[in-house]
Amino acid sequence: MSDKFPGLEPAEAAAAQWVKTEVSRRLSAAATTTTGLAAGIGQNRMQAGRRFLAEALVDAYTAQQLRHGRAPLGERSEQRIGSAVLNSLFAMGGFQTLLDDPKIENINANGCDRVYVRYSDGRRQSVPPVAGSDEELIELIRTIAARSGVDERRFDRGAPGLSVRLPDGSRLFAVMAVASRPCVAIRRHRFRTVTLADLVRRGTIDPDQRRFLQALVRARKNIVICGGTAVGKTTLIRALSAAPKWCPC
Repeated sequence: MSDKFPGLEPAEAAAAQWVKTEVSRRLSAAATTTTGLAAGIGQNRMQAGRRFLAEALVDAYTAQQLRHGRAPLGERSEQRIGSAVLNSLFAMGGFQTLLDDPKIENINANGCDRVYVRYSDGRRQSVPPVAGSDEELIELIRTIAARSGVDERRFDRGAPGLSVRLPDGSRLFAVMAVASRPCVAIRRHRFRTVTLADLVRRGTIDPDQRRFLQALVRARKNIVICGGTAVGKTTLIRALSAAPKWCPC
């Protein structure tokens, strides 16, 4: 397993590091030329990165391997390397694979290698490391914050807590220094748009409860929603917010 690219074999990780460096170099060069700017490198950096990745991985790296008398990468290795490089350059690094799984609701990392997820059916499972070391995890968190466009991007001993809203609406909270290891918690909301009728169909509430809650909303009553972690408080709030505020009858 690689320090820089957890989950890849050492040979794949070495290739990934070479390809990442080459793609970064090409992106920097393209962004500083008139042609590159006119082509929209700034607005479509990821699209350009995908093109440069294909060129670097399929052409440049393969040519280098053949010059040194080594066999080119197999298709599966190319896919794994390509995905790892794209996640490192444009996405959430080692967290991205977990974020791509729609069944995962919560992600908790106590250090780089003690990572646990909670699925929508309640299962909890240990998963592979998201970084090669705690120092790399801290750098990954700083990179995620910078890409998310938050105003305060510090994450150090002077600012040991960081809260970030991810592009998909998930919330990331990280701490360092105040704990023995850097810790990350990512809360994901599966239902960003939901109604009381949806909750009835899913068996969360019954029709009588739906009518009662709807009546409270129409009557403009105060409603206190409480409960433990991951029991559906935010989902219920969203359903109540979507409920009609007046009665058409």
